[in-house]
Amino acid sequence: MKQSILLVEDEKILRISLADAFKSEGYTVYAVEDGASALQALEEGDFSLVITDIRLPGAGGMDILRKSLSELPATPVIMITAFGSIDDAVEAMRHGAFDYITKPFDLDEIIKTARKALDLQSITQENIRLKNEIRRYYGAPNIIGESKAMQSIFALLDKVSRTESTVLILGESGTGKELIASTIHYQSSRKDKAIIRVNCAALPENLIESELFGYEKGAFTGAAGRKPGRFELADGGSIFLDEIGDLPLLTQTKILRVLETRTFERLGGTSSVSVDVRIIAATNKDLQKEVKKETFREDLYYRLNVIPVLLPPLRKRKEDIPLLVEAFIRRFNDQMGTKASFSRKSLELLMEYPFPGNVRELLNVVERCVALAADDLIRPKDLPAHISQPSRAKTSVVSLQEITAEAEKNHIIAILRLTKGNRTQAAEILGISRKTLWEKINLHAIDP
Repeated sequence: MKQSILLVEDEKILRISLADAFKSEGYTVYAVEDGASALQALEEGDFSLVITDIRLPGAGGMDILRKSLSELPATPVIMITAFGSIDDAVEAMRHGAFDYITKPFDLDEIIKTARKALDLQSITQENIRLKNEIRRYYGAPNIIGESKAMQSIFALLDKVSRTESTVLILGESGTGKELIASTIHYQSSRKDKAIIRVNCAALPENLIESELFGYEKGAFTGAAGRKPGRFELADGGSIFLDEIGDLPLLTQTKILRVLETRTFERLGGTSSVSVDVRIIAATNKDLQKEVKKETFREDLYYRLNVIPVLLPPLRKRKEDIPLLVEAFIRRFNDQMGTKASFSRKSLELLMEYPFPGNVRELLNVVERCVALAADDLIRPKDLPAHISQPSRAKTSVVSLQEITAEAEKNHIIAILRLTKGNRTQAAEILGISRKTLWEKINLHAIDP
């Protein structure tokens, strides 16, 4: 099969010349003259290489680079730039471009660069294939999946891990955002240093600043000595800011400064502290909507969204459920000393269930079945009723505990809607701590 190239160049003569040159080398070329056409092509086609001018009418080369990283993460991108715009090309390489060519250039030069990029693409694809073989034959890793959606994620992680760019991981609760963050860190050059994990939603609002940035002796009552914050502890490594959409606006401002200058002050301090840290953030919220509601800073959103990683929900990669079940049941069999396995009918029922709580919910279901099954074969009767009898779930007799849990879930959802997702206000109305509210949101798999 011929390798295909997406060529984006608004200068007609140059576009035709490049297309002819690559076709004569045996490549399939799809040439377009503007960014909008290129973005559409990336959505509809599969390319071995993207070559794009940085300056284009409409969507520019950086937009095409971001789209390519998202849609075709294993595909290298070469940027074409005028001599006076080399800074733009260098910035593009920081964000994942393979290389850049400055105008004017020889056709031989760009063909040579393209060959190097295509060789890299072939090696990357082979590495992904070999890793899949290792996953298949030598045990399940933390991140499991052979679906097309997960293959795209694996390819993107291989590329992202080699950069120092800030990463924003997006996805519903339970899709494995923390595992993705760990993978990025441990595949990066920072793997020998620490990755510090922070759940922003679980930190009490009055302690967030001191936890993140530390404090000096006497900064507040009880501050008997200096304490380093999470950013200092992550120096040289990575910091994972989970549920970043729940940070107060004041703290968002300070996170923005760290992103821009890599400096901050401890609470009660006057001197700046410098850190070398990579920021990986995650949220299940739509940050663009939060920006419009003015609950999330627009400038921080763009600073975080350098490389977005969008995790698919489990219902959109159901072909991975058998693999996940196999891995989870092996884990719990080892822990409990059992030899449990799912019957074919039980596995079919799991495949039919939408799993609103995603992989985390599947994990909990498997653990429950292994622990409570009457014997080693897990039959439909051993599954939770809402999975084994979905059509009867609404009319079947349920326990008082289930009714109470459902009522609690519905009330929390109602209060979160009332406060427009503000968990601090919701916790005050409910008469519980912010941490307790966060735990209940996770328990009930609520997507506020």
